[in-house]
Amino acid sequence: MDTQKFAEILYGTVLPSGIDLTEQAKIVAPLFTYSSSIVPSSLFRYRRCNERNIDAFYKNQCWVSLAKNMNDGFDGRLYYDQKALLAWRDKLTSASNSMDLKDFFLSGNGFPQSAIENFPGIYQLYLLISSAPELQVCDMINDYRRFIIEDIDSINTILATSIQNTIKFCCLSEKIDSSAMWGLYANNETGFALEYNFSSKPEAVQLQERSNMYTCFPVIYSDNRYKVLTEYIQFLLIRRWLATAMQKSGYIYKYPAEANLVQSAIPCPDIFVATKVALHKSREWEHEGEWRVFAPLLMIQIL
Repeated sequence: MDTQKFAEILYGTVLPSGIDLTEQAKIVAPLFTYSSSIVPSSLFRYRRCNERNIDAFYKNQCWVSLAKNMNDGFDGRLYYDQKALLAWRDKLTSASNSMDLKDFFLSGNGFPQSAIENFPGIYQLYLLISSAPELQVCDMINDYRRFIIEDIDSINTILATSIQNTIKFCCLSEKIDSSAMWGLYANNETGFALEYNFSSKPEAVQLQERSNMYTCFPVIYSDNRYKVLTEYIQFLLIRRWLATAMQKSGYIYKYPAEANLVQSAIPCPDIFVATKVALHKSREWEHEGEWRVFAPLLMIQIL
C-alpha cells in the first residue's frame, strides 16, 4: 500500500500540549479520517500457541508490547541532530547566561508575580537562594551548569531509547498468506492467526474518549529514518534537568503536588512525536504490510 499521502498528513499533524480536547480533535481529524479511509477491511495478527495468547483470545483481549521488544533494534528509536543539540547546550550554559541567572537570584525582586501566586513553594526556594552569599550562589549555578554540560555528553543512549521504553502497540498485517510471517511470528507455522474486522470505520474523533483512544495507523517504510526536531529533544532535556534540580533541592519531596504542576507546565512542542517515530521502519520490513494499534501514551520520561 502506498502510504505517501498518509505520511504527508502525519508530518503535518502537530499536537502541542496545553490545548483543549476540541482543538485536539480538529488537529488530528484529517489524520484519523484518512487513515480510516485506507485501512483494509481485515487485518491479521500472527500468534504463537501459548497460554497467554490463547487466554487473551478467549477473553477478547489484545496484548500490546513496548517498542524495545520488537525484533528490529531501530524500532521506535529516536533519531535527532546531535550537533544542533550541542550548539543549543553551549548557548544555554554560556557565561553570559550564567551571569543573568546569578543577577536574577541576587536581585531579590525579580520573581514573576504569577509564579508566586501559583507556586509559593518555588518562591520560598528562590528566597532561600537569593539570601545566600554571592559566592555560594555562584557555586550553585556553576555546579548546575557543569551538570547540564556533562549530562548531554552522557545521555545519548537514554534519549535514543526513551520512546522505545515508553510507547506500546500491537502489530497487525494486511497479509494472511505470508510464509515468512507464519514462520517468524507463529512459531514456525505451528501457531494461529487472528482476523480483525475493520469494515466499520469511524468518521470522527470522539472527544470524550480522546484521552483513552486506541489508534490504528499504517507503518511508513522508508530508506530514511524519521528525524525528530531539536525542539522536542530540548523539551525532554528541560523536563529531566528540572526534575533533577527539584530532587537535589528536596523540593519534590516537600511540595510533590507543586512539583508535578511545574513539570506539566513545560510546553511540549508535539505530543504526537512518539507515534510518528514508532510508525517508521526500514524498507527491509515492507513485505509485512504492517499496521499498528497504539495504546494511550503517557508522557515520555528520561529520568
